[in-house]
Amino acid sequence: MADRSGYIGRAPGDSSVTVARQTFSPTGITTDFTFESGYTPGYFDIFINGAKMIEGSDYTSTDGSTFVILNGGVISGDVIEGVAYKAFNAATATIGISSAGTPISTQANTLNFVGTGNTFALRGTTIDVSISAGAGGTWSNYDTNTGVTTSKKVKISNNLEVTGVTTSTGGFVGALTGNASGTAGGLSGTPDITVRNITGVAATFTGVLTYEDVTNIDSVGIITAQSDVVIADKIIHLSDTNTAIRFPAADTFTVETGGSERVRVDSSGRLLVGAFSALTGSDSQYSFVQNIGNSFGSTTPAYMSLGRSEVVTSMSNNDPVGRIFFTDNAAATFAYIEAAVDNTPGTNDYPGRLTFLTTPDGSATPTERLRITSAGSIGVGEADPSPHGGEYRGIDVGYKGSGITGRTGNPTFTMRSNIYYDGSNWKYGEGSTTAGVLSIGGAQLIFENAASGTAGATATLTERLRITSDGQVQATGPGSSGSVISSKVTTNNGGYLAYEGIASNDTTTFSVNHNGDIVSAGTVSDSIGDLRMLGNNTQSAGSTYTLVLSDSGKTINKVNGGGVTVPQGVFTTGHMVTVINASGSAFTITQGSSFTLYNTSDGTTGNRTLGGRGIATIFFIDTNNGYISGAGLS
Repeated sequence: MADRSGYIGRAPGDSSVTVARQTFSPTGITTDFTFESGYTPGYFDIFINGAKMIEGSDYTSTDGSTFVILNGGVISGDVIEGVAYKAFNAATATIGISSAGTPISTQANTLNFVGTGNTFALRGTTIDVSISAGAGGTWSNYDTNTGVTTSKKVKISNNLEVTGVTTSTGGFVGALTGNASGTAGGLSGTPDITVRNITGVAATFTGVLTYEDVTNIDSVGIITAQSDVVIADKIIHLSDTNTAIRFPAADTFTVETGGSERVRVDSSGRLLVGAFSALTGSDSQYSFVQNIGNSFGSTTPAYMSLGRSEVVTSMSNNDPVGRIFFTDNAAATFAYIEAAVDNTPGTNDYPGRLTFLTTPDGSATPTERLRITSAGSIGVGEADPSPHGGEYRGIDVGYKGSGITGRTGNPTFTMRSNIYYDGSNWKYGEGSTTAGVLSIGGAQLIFENAASGTAGATATLTERLRITSDGQVQATGPGSSGSVISSKVTTNNGGYLAYEGIASNDTTTFSVNHNGDIVSAGTVSDSIGDLRMLGNNTQSAGSTYTLVLSDSGKTINKVNGGGVTVPQGVFTTGHMVTVINASGSAFTITQGSSFTLYNTSDGTTGNRTLGGRGIATIFFIDTNNGYISGAGLS
């Protein structure tokens, strides 16, 4: 708005509007506003919830169109009113004054005091006003010392504006209504002020404010204390008095809902949930967080919940759900436990796994050590443990398919190497290598193995060894024609072992009892041949034959004569050789160089003659000496 240029009220060219108003209702926290009608800086007021604000302290208005609310702005629910005024120049205005209807100034007749005995005196530029003791009371003349005084009541029917100090020696009596705005200064001494409500907008109180006789303090806004707030017992919730924060003992505070204590922080700084006092008698008493029971009932186990900040339908496989970290006071992680999604989740489908990680020596990064999958499989040092199925549950140690397995509803316990059971078949764990299973169950032990196979392929196990419930040890292998043969070791007669060979038709083929008796249903052989027969070396040439080590335990059948030589250094103690002359002519048995051949019939040494169809046996006592005895020997 432009300056009034000396006019009272509106200038001739002004709009007919003398006062412009606009009301604002903010949404959320708001600081900046635009006054649509415009204003003249200095002739613009702001009211918030009926209270007049102070220019510069509560708001600023400098550009003639916008204004800014200070101290954080206003919020939803506040009512803001802006008022712009037309200006006039009081320095050039004139006014007429009348007393009891008689003008005493010819300038104007707009100021009129109604009553009897009122007098006015014009003294140059000063007007003296006197009001008699009649209906309106008497006002003494104005001067610079006492001002205007009266012994009667003064009734102001419109606004009273005081630019100086207002002093009341008798106090203010009656209801003080309406809103007080601006800065209240100059109130000194120790006056008593009795009010019904005090509304403060960015109000400041200094010193000690004491509420000794106040039952309730009701604030619709924020109460800010620059220092301590002292409370005797508790802070309660409006219209919900059984919800409170209490201070039941020194260095202790509690939180109550429904009239019952839910949380307590005791004098040792321990957070107690569901408990009135800390645990005692074990190391658990030193825990800063102690959780007793749950919200379901008074005699229930403690619950602790960790959750991911999204619903299951927004989650994916391998998403972490929660972690428990073990750190120092600078967040260096020594170990942690993680729960994660272990397959595709969905509505009423929450596959989960647990992993346990520890940090190796010389490292700052935790490494997975143990995993429990959603299928119940366990991996120790193996992040992809075997996917057991059916009634099988297993633990893999360091290698997929290698570990131990148990069965639900069955006492069988299995140690595995590169193999697992998926509920239907045995499968190879990793790589192209052999597999084996050692099963303990039903009071017996069974070892089975399979040839090499690729990861995930079906493996065919073959039983190789069994220890039965009666102590038999049965070893099984393939027969020469593909049949299965086995053997077993049993105990009898006071614990002596007996060995028994079992054929594919379950008949005994060979046995050794505790007395050492050997029974065989077939041929008993060694490297020479059947142990029930002497081995035979037939020499059909007519030349002399020199014995060799492999002839020990055999007969040398000389068909066409020619003789036999016994060498030195070939045979040792216990070796025997039998020489047969299958011809009709005699031949010589010659003792080799450095070998001595003794004749058992007379003790003589030297070469011997074996007659036709004769037989002689040589027994070696060492590598250099032997004894010969037989029929037809000379």
